[in-house]
Amino acid sequence: MRGPLRPLIMAAAIALAGTSSAFGQAPQRAAAWAVQAGIVGFESGVGIDFTAGISGHWRRVVAGGFVGALMLPQAEDSRYYRDDLGNGQSRCRDSETGRFASDSLCGPSFEPTASVEAGLRIAGNEVAQYVIAAGMRAGSPTTPYGVAEVRLGGADQLLRGFNIRMAGGENFFTIGATYLFGNVGIPGPRAN
Repeated sequence: MRGPLRPLIMAAAIALAGTSSAFGQAPQRAAAWAVQAGIVGFESGVGIDFTAGISGHWRRVVAGGFVGALMLPQAEDSRYYRDDLGNGQSRCRDSETGRFASDSLCGPSFEPTASVEAGLRIAGNEVAQYVIAAGMRAGSPTTPYGVAEVRLGGADQLLRGFNIRMAGGENFFTIGATYLFGNVGIPGPRAN
């Protein structure tokens, strides 16, 4: 199967297959602030993704919403380049017109991103929880995506809240880390 829905369908199938998996006890309901950073690969190159948002869970369901910025290096085929002026300074120059250009055109670009995702904790123990999720990303590129994440924790205070994650959709793939900190009050039914 090809197309933009592939990561969503794959994540849902894996999550449903894992619903009978046994895993360690976790709080019934919790939410935390989250910061993420990762290396992003595209058909057109590699960038760095920085996001912040809220991530939470209720029983086995996990969800999150994030906003951030994607830093993309200047394309090799860009019409703009750095011209050394010979006096220890350089300026951005347009190769088509020969005129000086804004320095922002000769460096990395920053593009805003936003995403929402939801999934299931499918397995785990007191040291780590394993999460499969699907989401939708708005930005460069706008695409549905799938997520596989390992949420570390347990008795080790240093690792608690640290997550390793991989996500991929049409024309992009990212591997990175998330850190969850603080508690965010969320409404919902109380645990039995």
